[in-house]
Amino acid sequence: MKEIIKYQCEVCDRIYRDKEDAVRCEAKPVQNDKGVKVGDVVRITRGSGAGQLAKVTAITVHERGWGLAIYDHSVALIADVIDSWGSRLLTFDSYEVVK
Repeated sequence: MKEIIKYQCEVCDRIYRDKEDAVRCEAKPVQNDKGVKVGDVVRITRGSGAGQLAKVTAITVHERGWGLAIYDHSVALIADVIDSWGSRLLTFDSYEVVK
């Protein structure tokens, strides 16, 4: 039997083989937090459903390498599009806060 030890960033949950990589990942602060909470309504500004309102159902932090480096450790929303059957994963640059 082999014992395999892995390390997980406590910010974004990405798993690493080396402790140093996980520590480096954890050192990167969370960015692009607009202060949105579950239950808030946002307006989709680009992509599918642009212009429509959506109700936030979950909040997450993108793991390193999810996409371009600008998304590393950035806050993302899962939101149900209002008056639609669909939902969206919204990055910081694809929604605006509705006041």
